Amino acid sequence: MSTVSADSDGSITLSGGWYYLDQSKNVSASISLSGSEDIHLILGDGYELLTPMIQSEQDSTASLTIYAQSSGNSVGKITLEGDSLSCDMTVTGDITINGGDITVSGDAAMITSNGDITINNGNISLSNQNGGPAYIQSQGSSVTINGGQITVNSQYQQSGIICGNNGTITLGYTNADDFIQAAHYLAGSSATTPIIASEDIFVDDSNNKYSGTLAAGSIDGKKLVPLSITVKFEANNGTGTMSDQTIVYGIPKTLTENAFNRDDYIFENWNTGTNGDGDSYEDKEEIKCESNDVGKTLTLYAQWLRPITYILNGGTNSSSNP
Repeated sequence: MSTVSADSDGSITLSGGWYYLDQSKNVSASISLSGSEDIHLILGDGYELLTPMIQSEQDSTASLTIYAQSSGNSVGKITLEGDSLSCDMTVTGDITINGGDITVSGDAAMITSNGDITINNGNISLSNQNGGPAYIQSQGSSVTINGGQITVNSQYQQSGIICGNNGTITLGYTNADDFIQAAHYLAGSSATTPIIASEDIFVDDSNNKYSGTLAAGSIDGKKLVPLSITVKFEANNGTGTMSDQTIVYGIPKTLTENAFNRDDYIFENWNTGTNGDGDSYEDKEEIKCESNDVGKTLTLYAQWLRPITYILNGGTNSSSNP
C-alpha cells in the first residue's frame, strides 16, 4: 500500500493499487487517475484531500473505490471546490463510495462515471454556485445508493441523480440516520422512475411512504428518510436514564438493555402501560418496525417486582404463595 504523495511539480497521479491518505493535502491542480487497474483510496481518520478535481486521464479505464468511516467527528474527507470552477470527480470506470465525507462545490459540481456508481455509505454533498448544475451521474449505466447521507442541491434543470438512458436509479438505506435528497431523478435528460430497494420504505417530511418503483418526478426535491419508529424508555418510579432508540423498517433490533434501578425492587420486563396492562416486551427483545408504523413512538414503562421473603420459623411454605 502506498501513501498519497505529490510529484515534484505538486501534482498527484494515482494508478492501479491501494493508497492511504495519512495526512491532509491541499492540491491546487487536479488529481489524475491513470491506467486500467482498479484504484483503491483509503481516507485516514481526520484527514482531508482538498482539490478542485479528480479526473481519469484520457486513456484510463480504471475504477475508483473510496473507503472511510461512515460517520463521526474524525471521518476522512474529500473536498472538491474552487472559485469559478467546475469541480468534479470524473472517472471512466466504476465509482464505489464506502464512507467518508465527500463535498463537491463549484460553478458546476459533479460526480460522474462511464460505468456504475455505487454509494454504500458516507456523507455526500453536491451544491452549485452561480446557477450551474450539480449531479451524480452514471453516463452509461446505473446509480445505486445502499446507504449514506446524500444531498444534491441545484435548481438547474439537468441536476440531481442521473443514470444512463437504459440504466436504473435504486435508492436504499443501511442506518437510521441515512437520507437522500436530490433535485431531480433522470435517465439521460428525461425524468425517470427511481426504484426503492427491496425491503426498504422511505418517508418524506409529510410522512408519505415510498416503496417499489416510483412515478417520475414524485420525489424530486424531497428529503427521504427510512421509515422508523422511536422507542422511549420510562423508569416508572425507578431511577436512571436511557436514550431513545430508533428501529428502522427492514432492520430488526434488540431493545436496549434496561439501565434503570429501583430500590428494593427487581426489573421484570417492559410494558406499554404503566401498570402492566398493555403489551409486554422482554428485556433485550428483538423488535421490528412495521410498514404501517409511520411517525410512531413506542413508549415502554419498566415493570418492577418487589421480592417477598418468607420466614417459615419451622413451618412449610405453601405452593399457593407467590
